[in-house]
Parts: sequence; C-alpha cells; structure tokens
Amino acid sequence: MNKMLRWVFCALCVFSAVGARADIVIAQVSPQQGFLGFYTTQLTLGAQAYFQAVNSRGGVDGQRIRFIVQDDGGNPEQTVALYESIAAKYAPVAFLYQVGPGSIARLLEQGTLDRLHIPLLGTLPAVDPFRRPVRPYVFHLRRGDEFEITKIARHLVTIGNRRVAVLYFGDPAGEGAVPIVKRELGAAGGSLVFEGRVEPNQPIADSMLRKLLEANAQSAIMFMPAEAAGATVAALRQKGIELPLYSVSYLDPASLAQAAGSRHARGVAISQAFPNPLSNKMPLMGEFRRDMAAMPPEQRKLSSFSLEGYIAARVLVEAVRAGGGSKATGKEVRSALERLNLDMGGLAVNFRPDTHVGLDFVDIGVVDDAGRLLY
Repeated sequence: MNKMLRWVFCALCVFSAVGARADIVIAQVSPQQGFLGFYTTQLTLGAQAYFQAVNSRGGVDGQRIRFIVQDDGGNPEQTVALYESIAAKYAPVAFLYQVGPGSIARLLEQGTLDRLHIPLLGTLPAVDPFRRPVRPYVFHLRRGDEFEITKIARHLVTIGNRRVAVLYFGDPAGEGAVPIVKRELGAAGGSLVFEGRVEPNQPIADSMLRKLLEANAQSAIMFMPAEAAGATVAALRQKGIELPLYSVSYLDPASLAQAAGSRHARGVAISQAFPNPLSNKMPLMGEFRRDMAAMPPEQRKLSSFSLEGYIAARVLVEAVRAGGGSKATGKEVRSALERLNLDMGGLAVNFRPDTHVGLDFVDIGVVDDAGRLLY
C-alpha cells in the first residue's frame, strides 16, 4: 500500500471511529424563566440525572446520550423555530417535555412534529385538548388534567364535601378547568357553588372572599401557579377562612410553602400524577434518588417534577434501544414508543397506539409543615 493509500485508509478509519461515537441527541425546548421556567428546570434536572447515569454505564450501544436544552422564552413562534433549527442541526431522535400551553398549541396547529418526523414525549400543562385526537408524533407520560379533577371531585363527594368552590387563574388553563370541575362534581353528586377568578399579579379581592363565604362552600379547588396559589392561601387563612383547599399536581408543595408560609400551606391537598419521590415502596424511587445524588449538590432537587423528567428520560432511552439503538431515527423511536411496555421498578408504563399515554396513576397528598407531601 503506497503512502497516499495508507493516508486515505487511516483517514477513513478515523472517520468511521468518530461516526461510531456520534452522540444520540435528545432535545428539550421550553421557557427557562418565570413560573413556567420552574417546571422546565425541575424536569431538566431529572432527565439529566438519568442521561448522566446511562452515559456512565457506556451509553446506548457505546454511544452517549447528548441532552440539548434551549430556551424558547415562552414564545410560540420561537418554539417552532427552535424545533426546526435543532432538527436540522442535531437530528435528535426525540424531544422531551414541552412546557407552556401557547407553545404546545402552536406545535400542534402547525404539525411541526409530524413534519420533522421526531416524537415529543410530554407536555405541561397536560390539558386534554392537546391529546384529542391522538397525534402520531406526540406522546404523554402522565394522564390528562381531567383524570386528576375527577379524582378530587369524587374524593370530595365521598367525604361529604358536596358544595365546592373553584379559585382559578385568569389564563386558558385555569378557565378551561372550571367546566370540567362542574361536570365531574355533578356526575359524582356534588355541585359547584362559587367561581372566583384570580388575576395575574393581583391580590385576591376582599369582595371575592366575602362572596366565597356567602356561597357556603365546604371546600375549594385551586387552579393557579405556586406564587398566585400562595398569595391566595395566605389571604384566606389570614382572614380566618379555614376552608379545605385542593389543587392539581402543577402546584409544587415546596413552592407553595415558600409563597404562602409553611403555617398557611400546611394541610393543602394536591393530586399527584406520579408516586411519592421520597417513598421507599418502589425500587424506582431508590434508583431515582441514587442517580440524583450523583448530580452536583445544587442540582439534587427531589420533587415530583424532577421525578417526572427522570421517568421520561428512562422511557426515551428504552424507546431508543427498542427502535434500533445507536442507529435509531425519530421515526423508529416513535414506532417503539407506541408498543413500549415497561416495569420501572414497581411503576408500569404502557403505551398504546390509540392513546399515546403511558401512565395510569393518580393519588392525593397533603402538604406538611416542611412543605413536603404526605400520601
């Protein structure tokens, strides 16, 4: 072999070796700041913990998982542009958790994921209109909000709290929850006796508190982010209104305790779409805490949302393996997700082509003095 042929042969070997070590890319596009940024940060931490654990064990077929996170600022136009640019530059096999109702709606309206042939696993909020009809490239880890609302409504009626109030944030997600509560309460034998709209960045009005008392409600369900919920809870308790309060899983208990004060937050009940991350009943939780402990100290945040990101990352890695491993494409990962059935150390994840929803879990926890949930 002459010198030139030897050089070409060596160059091809190097090129092949580099190609064999190419990263498997999974991406997340979501807002990094504001109340939506809280969810992105927690989801990202959990996902990073699992991807780091996989890479420490040699990755998938010897290839590392590369997790790319980009900030869309909550701007739907920017969201679509980032999905397209990431797809063109990095060829990801999947996207993980889009946060923000406006951005999710825009992705669905424009058929972005179908056009790119790359699946998305997870949306927050998990409102049911995003799930019907089933989109070929959109998958959901948790059940929709209606499932949690139904659980709370039935629980309240069962314990004798048939007269229920709703306090909701003045945005599409909060407004959309009210008719669902009314419907589910009616189906369970209860009734919605008061509707109170809480405006962003405004304290709850005394006139609203008076009307709430006049409605003679036995409990109230809140649909709002943690800061607004904290202000609402504090206002109620400071006025001596000890009405039992409930919320769906978007309300983080630690954030609520910080915003309202632990004394006021104590006793608020929050439905959960995932098991208790501090529980010792499932092997999954031990693995979650072990992998989170390997993260830098400031990133070891154990919450329902970091657990959600961790489980989503595990699901995607298993879909990559089932879809061809190091050679998987977005189309193959999508096909693998549709038939994926896993036992994650006590938690069953089962997807079907007709639903694209992996979990069938809901529970209700109560906030304690330390801002943690007791189940």
